[in-house]
Amino acid sequence: MPKRHDIPADDRWLYQPLRASDLAGLILGVRRSVISALLLHPEELGALYEVAIGQEDPELLDHTTNIAILMALGGVRDRSPTGLENLAARLAARGYLQRFPNRSVATNPESARLFSPGELPGAALRDWHAAIDALPPSAS
Repeated sequence: MPKRHDIPADDRWLYQPLRASDLAGLILGVRRSVISALLLHPEELGALYEVAIGQEDPELLDHTTNIAILMALGGVRDRSPTGLENLAARLAARGYLQRFPNRSVATNPESARLFSPGELPGAALRDWHAAIDALPPSAS
């Protein structure tokens, strides 16, 4: 099993909109050190994204259009009960996932979770609005 990863208190979030065309919608936030730790483990990263999105609303997974998120979700190849249990055990060992007796899971909210734009911390919200303002106008 992998070693536990203690997320530094000053670790920054990486924010990605779930829907590429809806920058006012829900945002997936993942700590940068978590992404760094999972870069060589794409199945675990995809599983973490899937739990973070699915715990908010499983239907959001069907409506996600952000290509970076979709590519990460595609990293989960073994969806057998044993494969999913192994991924959950590895993510829990790292400290990114909480497991419950009824076999359900949830992300550690300090590792990955969904945000609405209004929940972003002040500096992140300013950066988010600046990124939106910098986008070229839609061609539609």
